[in-house]
Amino acid sequence: PRPPSPSPSPPPPSPFIPRPNPAANTPFPFCACERRSPSGAQIQLTAVLGNTTTTSGAKKYCFDVQTTATCVGQCCNMDLYKIELMLNPCGRSISTITVDGTAWPTSYDYQTYNGTNFQLLKVTQLTVSRPRVCLTLDPAGVCPTLDSLCFGYETSGMCRYALHNRIDNCCPTSSTGFDTVAMSGGLGRT
Repeated sequence: PRPPSPSPSPPPPSPFIPRPNPAANTPFPFCACERRSPSGAQIQLTAVLGNTTTTSGAKKYCFDVQTTATCVGQCCNMDLYKIELMLNPCGRSISTITVDGTAWPTSYDYQTYNGTNFQLLKVTQLTVSRPRVCLTLDPAGVCPTLDSLCFGYETSGMCRYALHNRIDNCCPTSSTGFDTVAMSGGLGRT
């Protein structure tokens, strides 16, 4: 009798291939809003400051809502009521959120899409049209940096966001982020 044949060797591992930002392939924001095009509104969220480190070691990241140069669409003159960020499921990793320097109440929501879990940060009841929003991350939290907090940041370097008006029929959706200089404490993209 012949001895059994040895089992074949497993194939060599595939080389790492960077993947596109998975956040762009979701129905974010998870709502009935139909006007999602960023070119259809005259406002956008822009990363404006590199992270700063507080005395407790926490990282602070700030974003401005800015007016764009051009706008084509029904949402050009929309009011701003809510900013929504698409996050990894990080629990309460954000220790403080300020709007124009004032501590601000927020809410979180959780969604699952195609088997992937998301956490959504909602900064609501905005009354100024072009605020600066700053997030201070808990250094002991599950996600102590922006690259661990924002869903898809590790592949794209961007945070996915939506800006909503009060009646929620306009929600321009796009991405913003900090370059590598900003991540080490320099200036953010404008």
